[in-house]
Amino acid sequence: MEITLLPNLDFSHEGLISFHDRRLAVTNRVVSLRQGDLDGACGAYALMISLIAYGAISRSDAIEVWQGKLDLRTKFAKVISNHLALLREGTEASELVEMFNAIKSQKIKGLATNSRFQNLEIKPVVDRGQLLFKQVKKAIDAGFPAIICLEWGKTSAHWVVAVGYQGFRKSHEDKSVESKMESILVLDPGGEMPNVGAWNGVLQTRGHQSSLPFQYWSTGQGITDCDADGGLLFEES
Repeated sequence: MEITLLPNLDFSHEGLISFHDRRLAVTNRVVSLRQGDLDGACGAYALMISLIAYGAISRSDAIEVWQGKLDLRTKFAKVISNHLALLREGTEASELVEMFNAIKSQKIKGLATNSRFQNLEIKPVVDRGQLLFKQVKKAIDAGFPAIICLEWGKTSAHWVVAVGYQGFRKSHEDKSVESKMESILVLDPGGEMPNVGAWNGVLQTRGHQSSLPFQYWSTGQGITDCDADGGLLFEES
C-alpha cells in the first residue's frame, strides 16, 4: 500500500496544518473547518479548506473573509448577499467559482494578497466516476487539492476536499510502474475534524454496477453508497 498526500500538509498537536509559512503560529495554519449541523454550506467550507491546505490563505484570513465586517460596495459582499439562501440549501459549482473570484478581490492584509493566491485559478469539472478520479489524482500529484461532489440521490449532495489517495504498485521494485489509485482521502467539513491524521473521510474508487457505485465513509459516520459527480480543480495561471 502507498499513500500520497499533498506536499503542503504537516501534522501538529492542533491537527492538520498547512506547511507553507512557518512564521505563522500553528493555530493560524490549521486546515480543517467544520460545517454547522443545520446549514448547507459544505461547498463554502470545502472551498476555504482547499485554500488553506494549498497555502493560498491563512486560517485567520478565512475567518476574516466570512466573519469580518463586509464593505457592501465590494464584489464579495454582493456575491454573499446573493447566496445567503443557497448556503442553507447548498451551492452549485458555478456559485463556488463566483465565490472564489470574489474572495480574490478582497483586500485582506494577510496572505490572501500573496502571489500564490493571486495566481491561483479554479474551474468546474463535469466528469463523474473514473474520469473524475483520474483528474483528481493528477491534481494531487501536481500539489493541488481537489473538491469533489458526492451524491446520494438527485436531492442529496455534499462537497468534500481531496487531499491525497491510497494505492498500490504491482511491482515495488520498478518505480516506473505507476501506482493504481484505490481510494481518495478527503477532508469532510461535515465530519469530525482529524487531529492525528490528514483525512477524515475515504472514497473508494473501485465501483460496482449501480446508480450509487462507490463506497464512502467518514469519521463518526457509517459506510454509505454514493456517486461522485463533478467537482472543482485548481491550477496556477
